Amino acid sequence: MRQDLAQSGEGSPTVPKAISNPREFWDRKAATFPRYSPGEDTYEASLLSLASENGASMRNAVALDVGCGTGMFTIRLAMEARKVIAVDISERMLDILREDARKARLRNIVAVNSDWLDFRVPVRPDIVFCSMSPAIGSEEGRGKLVGLAGSQVVAVVPTERFQSQIMAGLYDRYSVTPTYQREGPTLGAWLAGRGIRPTSVPVTGKWRVPQKLAHIKDSALCMLHNFGVEPDEGELDEYLEGFRGTDGMYLEITDYKLEMLLWHNP
Repeated sequence: MRQDLAQSGEGSPTVPKAISNPREFWDRKAATFPRYSPGEDTYEASLLSLASENGASMRNAVALDVGCGTGMFTIRLAMEARKVIAVDISERMLDILREDARKARLRNIVAVNSDWLDFRVPVRPDIVFCSMSPAIGSEEGRGKLVGLAGSQVVAVVPTERFQSQIMAGLYDRYSVTPTYQREGPTLGAWLAGRGIRPTSVPVTGKWRVPQKLAHIKDSALCMLHNFGVEPDEGELDEYLEGFRGTDGMYLEITDYKLEMLLWHNP
């Protein structure tokens, strides 16, 4: 089954797999990273609905959100789960999660600032959720995910390289050839090699994210700086003008192809 999800609000950005200083990178990205947005017509709501349709049950569960970021999924998980343990390497991301949790009057979220490999799971979760996280990009990271014996797992991973139209143009301009996560086939094959046959649900769609100039500019600079590029800010402003709409907002469009993998750990 293929699920097509369109997204007109916040989305999940694509990031380079190789990051020299992950904590510093994600702390900087926090200010421009997508965060929880209410409503049932969002990308996050649609993705969690798809997980539920394929057997993932959050109700009254102890859930673990791996690489939770600003909590765009965590908040929604906490609305059904009994307790959510949210782990992320960026304290600034977690600050945003805590702020949004307070606004939503949720008190069942435990936010933990830790690298995934160093994280000690305090209790065995009933269900583990992981969306687009570099945390499971390594052998050790995947092994830790499967090591949570008896847990149900929902992992959302990219199946091919993709990037926003804005960043594609900038990478061409500055002769950058980034490497990207392609964990779908790799993770599925890795699981199969360990006797785990996950349910696989392809997910395709388009993120259409309108942003203010300062927001989109800082995000672009963060990505370029990671590759050692220091662009002239005047030239960057001129380039970004090509994406400004009549409403004064700058539209970032990304076509994505993902895979949702669901399984029970042995």
